[in-house]
Amino acid sequence: MSGSAALSAAKNRRTGSAPPNPPGSSKMSQQPITEQQIPAPKNPLQILYLHELRLNELEKFNAENETQGNDKQSNDKQGNDKQGNDKQGNDKRVINKIDNEVVIKTLTDKISQLEQQCYMLKNELTKIMSFAMETNRAFLLYKNDKETQEKKEKQEQRVLEQRVLEQQIQIQEQ
Repeated sequence: MSGSAALSAAKNRRTGSAPPNPPGSSKMSQQPITEQQIPAPKNPLQILYLHELRLNELEKFNAENETQGNDKQSNDKQGNDKQGNDKQGNDKRVINKIDNEVVIKTLTDKISQLEQQCYMLKNELTKIMSFAMETNRAFLLYKNDKETQEKKEKQEQRVLEQRVLEQQIQIQEQ
């Protein structure tokens, strides 16, 4: 028996519903997908934590029902039937509340992971921008030094040309 078939059989025994479909039937008909189903946690510690939450909620609910049940006992059979139906409705509400808390916890964990990833991306982008600015600054300094050197060379060449002209003029005058 596979794991999902074993879980399905256990659920059927607990709820007292009809036996599962024969092995050849599709799995879609066995378990309809509802909004209440949540993805299973991947970490065993998360599974244990979720079970602990559910147990705590169920124990609180059971304790509340026992105290309310003792205070509101009636001998009327119809009253007892109504109370049984209300108790089943309350059980479903508690389970839905627990499932909602699990979903909220899962989403909160995902949000914190996303926040951490955004923070890491922000730091990386800051590093990249700093590197780009430093590279740009170094290039501008190199460019300025190169231009300054070219200006000096041109000026020195002009000075040399001027001296050569002055010497030629002096030679011609003599």
